[in-house]
Amino acid sequence: MKGGYHTRPGGSFEGCITLMNTGKRLLLLGSLALASGCGSSAIPESSGLAPSHRYPGAVWTHNDGPNVLSAGGGDSRLYLLDENGAIRASVVVNAPNTDWEDIAAFRQGGEGYLLIAAVGDNAEAREVYELHALIEPREGEAMVEPAWTLRFRFPDGSHDCEAVAVDPVEQAVILVTKRALPAGVYRLPLGPGGPEVVTAERLGSLWALPRPSGWDKVRNPFQGAYTHQPTGLDISADGRRAVIATYDNAYLWHRAEGVSWGETFATPPLVVELPGIRQYEGVAFSRDGEAIVVSREGSTALLQVPLPVR
Repeated sequence: MKGGYHTRPGGSFEGCITLMNTGKRLLLLGSLALASGCGSSAIPESSGLAPSHRYPGAVWTHNDGPNVLSAGGGDSRLYLLDENGAIRASVVVNAPNTDWEDIAAFRQGGEGYLLIAAVGDNAEAREVYELHALIEPREGEAMVEPAWTLRFRFPDGSHDCEAVAVDPVEQAVILVTKRALPAGVYRLPLGPGGPEVVTAERLGSLWALPRPSGWDKVRNPFQGAYTHQPTGLDISADGRRAVIATYDNAYLWHRAEGVSWGETFATPPLVVELPGIRQYEGVAFSRDGEAIVVSREGSTALLQVPLPVR
């Protein structure tokens, strides 16, 4: 299997790293690292990643959807994974898992928070979606309460959505939808919405991702049509870069000063090639911003990929 990056025609960066499968785990060759915690019976469907504010090198994840029951007895849990991918802690969130699809980390008022995006909608039938914000849990906490919940709708009907991130500079939530072509890019204020349902603002469309090929559909009749659609999103701490994960690769955008995310996502991205093991679901920038960390459903590995020097 191979991993690395390349640009679209006209780009200047190319690289490739080869992995060796020993049967126990994937070993590091070059500088692409895989860790082995995220495939235990407790996390069969990791569906989002967020870097920890409290614990350097650690990331938070959660299971996908209301049908996944964790070994701890419920599906509304967050899991803290250490830099080796092992489960370091878990905590129950007192909020229903109505299809949690992504998680983001942000700071507000000097405090570190996590944002859980309950935005999955495979049937595209929901009228209202939720974002749950909570102060980042400490190890040893058994249950946490959301600090606030934002209930929202899309301005143009129901959408399935798996890619949600916080812009730390604008203090806004950015969402990118799935299934519809092209994907829609939306914005919400970062904060409690009160009793009213807030309507998201549409910023534009994401045209730059590849369309599914005939081979994609033959290789995976169930999900091949969604091979190149957004399954995870993160925005860097400086608000200048965004990364989107799809089932097969990741895509990196650099935002120019004064340009909106809607305009940014209309431009060609840098393609971050991932090993061909597919079903990537979660993505996050590392705390130092020099790499991305990726998770996938049904895998025993977290994948860390260094990014090209800016």
